[in-house]
Amino acid sequence: MSTLRYSYDSESDCGYIRIGDGDVARTDSLTASLHVDRDGSDNIVGIEVLTVTDPSWVPHVTDLLAGSVPDASLVSARLQEMVSTSPPGSRREDPPVTSGLPAAGTTGSTQVA
Repeated sequence: MSTLRYSYDSESDCGYIRIGDGDVARTDSLTASLHVDRDGSDNIVGIEVLTVTDPSWVPHVTDLLAGSVPDASLVSARLQEMVSTSPPGSRREDPPVTSGLPAAGTTGSTQVA
């Protein structure tokens, strides 16, 4: 099991989905506004969205997590929900949520990648 954490900064319109506690070994830029942090085993440990209010990132994140998270679309929906409930100029971090994801860096039949 892994823990998902969400944060959103309405002033910069940046959001982050943290998946587990693994160390970031590298960051892949998928688009100009979507970056994926990976650990040394190539597992996804975090996803940064630089323009959360532009919904073009949603299918990318859902596709990234689709093979590993049964409710991948809910991960994107949670970050979007934070946007709609955050007042302008605020920074919000939600409490961690336990997910069905394996902890980053662990081995098993399901991997986040």
